[in-house]
Amino acid sequence: MAYFSETASNNAPIGIFDSGLGGFTVAREIVAALPHESIVYAGDTARCPYGPRDQREVDAFVQQICSWLVSRGVKMIVIACNTATAAGLAHAQRTMPVPVVGVVEPGARAAVMTTRTRQVGVVATQGTIDSGAYERAITNIDAGIQVLSAPTQRFVEIAEQGLRGEEMRFSGYDQLVAAGFNRPEYHAVAEGYLAPFREAHVDTLVLGCTHFPLLAGLIGQTLGPEVQLISSATETARDVAEILRRRRAFADEGHRPTYQFFTSGSNCQEFARLGALVMGVYPQRAETADFGEVHPEELRNAKESIVEKKVVIATNNAHKVSEITTALDFDGWHYSTLRDAGLVSNPVEDADTFEGNARIKARAAHQLSGGLAALADDSGLVVDALGGAPGVFSSRYAGEDGNDAANNEKLLRELADLPFEQRTARFVCTLVFIDEDGSETVARGAIEGKIGFEERGSGGFGYDPLFYPDFYEGKLTLAEVPQADKNAISHRGNALRQLKGLLGAK
Repeated sequence: MAYFSETASNNAPIGIFDSGLGGFTVAREIVAALPHESIVYAGDTARCPYGPRDQREVDAFVQQICSWLVSRGVKMIVIACNTATAAGLAHAQRTMPVPVVGVVEPGARAAVMTTRTRQVGVVATQGTIDSGAYERAITNIDAGIQVLSAPTQRFVEIAEQGLRGEEMRFSGYDQLVAAGFNRPEYHAVAEGYLAPFREAHVDTLVLGCTHFPLLAGLIGQTLGPEVQLISSATETARDVAEILRRRRAFADEGHRPTYQFFTSGSNCQEFARLGALVMGVYPQRAETADFGEVHPEELRNAKESIVEKKVVIATNNAHKVSEITTALDFDGWHYSTLRDAGLVSNPVEDADTFEGNARIKARAAHQLSGGLAALADDSGLVVDALGGAPGVFSSRYAGEDGNDAANNEKLLRELADLPFEQRTARFVCTLVFIDEDGSETVARGAIEGKIGFEERGSGGFGYDPLFYPDFYEGKLTLAEVPQADKNAISHRGNALRQLKGLLGAK
């Protein structure tokens, strides 16, 4: 199945859906980041809230609405609902002909990058909390973070009910968020929910439902200014922009965007009015829509449709295995290392590219395992001024008997006459996945930066003490960056995110 429809135009709209109005907070950030993009927003208000529902039922809703959006000609889909993301993202990525992104992983990344005490709280619906999606996503980036999670279902009701009751008093979204939910009964609910987080001294709270940014003023007043509130909306907008950039699928600069709102509820006029208040733009079209009904047989079929797959990872590195298995968390997939599978594989890596060496390792594991799916990676440092060196020789740049110190010394010697601006470089990771049928999927991730003049920091290995990521504007080497932040921006992490999207679309 193609990842982008062959008939899809770059000016085709982005599809966004939620169980109700909350997803408009995500749509608002996407419109701000990508002003030329058209939007089709679907709100399943007739079946809201999703939080208390069975995960299989929500997964079936996701399949229905994603299929409906595809029929509207969208070029990608954003599941702007945490419960729906947790229940149905992986399934949708496997079955839809366009890219599908969720909101859990972006929020988790932002939380890890923000916390100083490594005490993070998550408030969300019962379904999201029960899935453990945020805890897995956060600890995958930094296993040392303590995550305290609690279901706060009444926040969804307050956001929906309060918005409908207060919206006529406020001229804009910012004023609404700051003062629109300032009622004694709302404060009492917030205090009851949030007191445990204050007692646990969390310094970062993830708003794990897209309705909750509407309550940022209420939640912030309850917890105090020392607690940072994280909404996944901004990070999700960045992910959308990156996918479109990578696919060269941005709308034309001169394109005049259109905005269409659809609701499964009966009050289309109210839905459009409230959506416009939150999103900050008025729709050219607002209608009711029938997304379909879910029957018990469909729920059984959804469970039965999960494909069981055994995957051999061509490594015995425990950290790498953990990162891979958490990132590629497809239902029904079971992973083992070479050692777990009782295999010994040491193929000669004599290719001249990262992809070539990763393919050699993946093919060896695929063959030794008797045709099981296999995944391998290869990575290294690429320096522009050295014509791509050290490249595939990164670990043995100073010779077969060399070590990190010798490799770094040689690199500094060869760049001795170059100013900092000309020392551009990147860490690159290439992943090769070989399926049971022998078909191959390749993904690549990188982190851009520059090479310094001396080693700094003790938190890394290899070339980390010399590498200044562009993300930190030349202020920190990779060896000085906290491990959690390093995981969030790493070349392997970027490659895994790309691979998940590619595999999900097959």
